[in-house]
Amino acid sequence: MHFFRAEDTWEGAVPPAPHILSGGRVGTPKRNALKSDIPHTAGAKEMTARVEPRPPELDSVALAFAGGALFAGRVKPTFDEGAILAIERPHPKLWTYYLLCSLVVLPAAPILVPVNWFRYHTMRYKFTAEGVSMSWGILFRRQVLLNYARIQDIHLQSNFVERWLGLARLLVQTASGSSSAEMTIEGLPEFEAVRDFLYSKMRGVKDHHQPAPAVLAAPAGVADVELAATLREVAAELRGIRLALGERTDRKEGGGHV
Repeated sequence: MHFFRAEDTWEGAVPPAPHILSGGRVGTPKRNALKSDIPHTAGAKEMTARVEPRPPELDSVALAFAGGALFAGRVKPTFDEGAILAIERPHPKLWTYYLLCSLVVLPAAPILVPVNWFRYHTMRYKFTAEGVSMSWGILFRRQVLLNYARIQDIHLQSNFVERWLGLARLLVQTASGSSSAEMTIEGLPEFEAVRDFLYSKMRGVKDHHQPAPAVLAAPAGVADVELAATLREVAAELRGIRLALGERTDRKEGGGHV
């Protein structure tokens, strides 16, 4: 008799029943026949089900849900609109920046310091639902009013001193054709939130003014029938005009012979 050996392993299966061999002898099948003849147990079926690859449709659906979640998190507004609408004055760090820039050029400091001081103390911002305005100056007062619909692009710009102070300038460009910025918003620590706010308003205005989609065209069969009917009417009118001209010509020729 051939006894069961330790190296004769079955994955998740029990040893097979002895087989009756030729000559009435009792034995066991060979190792290569074990995996094909022995049915899998419940544990083996579960293991096989776990390692089976998932259909590609499930992977695509999972990726779609994951992408949608990421997209929803990415487009979620990262600014407080109420806080931005309440901005009226630049941060005091802007005066520090003006003062440092004025002291760089010592010979011109007595002139630059008062000019920058008046610019800082008279600078005003106003964010509304229609646009943003900026004004500064006393003797030569200047005011810039910019609607959100005119904004084409927004750039952030800062030097090492502004980065050290936590400030940056927002260069707002329009479609006026000029290479320079139409408005430069400066002195705001929340410059990224203001940039996102302006982008959202700019895109919202453009989407609101986008023309409505055109009416769907008629099916091809209906269009062909209408075109054929129109051509028949035109042909009938041309035929009538030709007959009328022929009769008129015949009358003229008949009157000339008389």
